[in-house]
Amino acid sequence: MFRFFIFISLLNFACEGSDEIFVTPQPDNIVACNEKLIKDGKLYEKSGQQYLWAGQDTTTHFNITDWTLNACYLKKGLGREKFNALITPVYTKLGSDHDHLPDTSRVVILRSGSSIKAYPLGILRTYELVNETANSTPVMIVYCFLADLTSVYTRQYCGRTLTFGVSGYTYADPNNYNGLESFILWDRNSESLWWPINDKGVAGIFRDSDMKKYDRSKWQVVTMKDLRKRYPNALILNDQQKPNNQVSVIPVTQSCK
Repeated sequence: MFRFFIFISLLNFACEGSDEIFVTPQPDNIVACNEKLIKDGKLYEKSGQQYLWAGQDTTTHFNITDWTLNACYLKKGLGREKFNALITPVYTKLGSDHDHLPDTSRVVILRSGSSIKAYPLGILRTYELVNETANSTPVMIVYCFLADLTSVYTRQYCGRTLTFGVSGYTYADPNNYNGLESFILWDRNSESLWWPINDKGVAGIFRDSDMKKYDRSKWQVVTMKDLRKRYPNALILNDQQKPNNQVSVIPVTQSCK
């Protein structure tokens, strides 16, 4: 029995969003208990499989059959890429254009060879996730304002490089991470879901796969004051860029387990 009691909050999403009216999918059979969630088309069952709505502009949705999370703790449902994760990030050289960033504001710095790339959390909040490559290793820099979660992960699984984005859903388990709300990610290649709080894939073919942290010696969080003093030649994430989400990816249909 696929049983749910879900409260969907459409307050600021962190992670902020709007409460659009969505087109409801036409499932074969819905087995759930939350009338509003079903009416909005965000939770449904079709052909014996359970799904989460993934967005109005997509024909495929997140298959959560046998996932590892508890739907009672799901929140939001804004549609994937409501926050546009960066796939081809653009940088500028640290300089006077960044004087508006306070000395006390925090910045993720990523070492790639002899160069330093900087990601102010205030700018990361706009995108929440940046797909990048450092020292020939595909990585992603993530920041969720709601949970104050900052980390860098590798994007290589089973010898394949995944491209990640933000699912549009958040999750708040009262028994985990002090019940703080945090985003759920997805990868474009397999459309699996990932939850950074427990560093695991939680649905799809990468269910139970570990999210691998990138070498901690290669990145750290500093203040803008430290960045200006120690790395005056750093490249800093541009806060005026337009996300490019039309980049094609190689589909992945089978994990390496």
